[in-house]
Parts: sequence; structure tokens; C-alpha cells
Amino acid sequence: MSILTTTLRFTLLLVCVVAFAGKASRRRPVRTLADSLAETGLPPALRRPAAAALLVAELVIAATMAAPATARPGSALAFLFFGVLTVGVAVTVRKANGAKCACFGAAKHELSRIHIARNFTLTLMALVVLTVPAANQASDAERSVLAGMLALPVFLLVFFIADVASIVVPAQHE
Repeated sequence: MSILTTTLRFTLLLVCVVAFAGKASRRRPVRTLADSLAETGLPPALRRPAAAALLVAELVIAATMAAPATARPGSALAFLFFGVLTVGVAVTVRKANGAKCACFGAAKHELSRIHIARNFTLTLMALVVLTVPAANQASDAERSVLAGMLALPVFLLVFFIADVASIVVPAQHE
């Protein structure tokens, strides 16, 4: 894989690991996440299965992004996962019901266009990993080290995008 796709793969891995860890660190992660889905308008009968599916998907995506051999199937899953999240968040934002983002465990910010953009960007990252052909311009070790160094700031931007938006455009991000 190229340095670009390796960087994006590591970014998706970090996003899913931190999102899973943030949710799983709760006392009853599935119940807590299911309760937060109530604000989205998801029917009660679907909340727990959806919460469990979210947690499992994050874990599977993280595991498959860890190795180049499983990156393509993992990126296909990530593409579907983040695509569905993008649509779900867009529908929720359109309802303007005050639903909070529990993406990384704590429901700190109200869902907004920033969250739609973040999820759409993650969807595009997964699409790039899925479709960009492999390139051997550096050794696996060199590529992994460089991609890891590049993935960290990309991940931090993804993780803190709502905070950054509230500083840059306080009244318009929600």
C-alpha cells in the first residue's frame, strides 16, 4: 500500500479504537449507547441491536485495519459503516432535536454539520484505502513508521473537530 493509504488505514484504525474504547469504558456500554440513540429517533426495538452492532463494527474495522492483508475488506466495512453513520447523523441533524454526539463515548457536543462532514470524510478515507492500488515506494517498516506519524495529527483533527469548530466559528457550528 502507498504511504497515503497506509496513513488513512492507520487513521481509521485509531478512530475506531478510540471510539470503541470510549464507549466500552462505560459501565454498561450497550445500554448506555442505546440510551443515547433515543435522541436520534431510532425506534426503541432497534436501539440495543444498533448499539451492539456499532461497537462490534468499530472493533472489527480496527482489527482489519491493523494488517495490510485485511485492509481491503476492512475498508469496505468502514466505507459502509461510516456511510451509514453519515446518513444517520444527517437525518438526526435535520430533525434539530438536540441529539448529542456520543461518537467517542461522552456526549459532549450537539450533532451538527461538523459531525456530518467528519463522518463523510471518514467514508472517503475508507474509499481511498479500498480503491487506491498498492505502491512499493518504501519498505513496509519505513511506510508504517511514516504513516503512523502522519495518522496521529489526522486522527487528532478528526477527534477534536467539534472543539476546533466551536473555537473557530462559535455561533455557526451547531
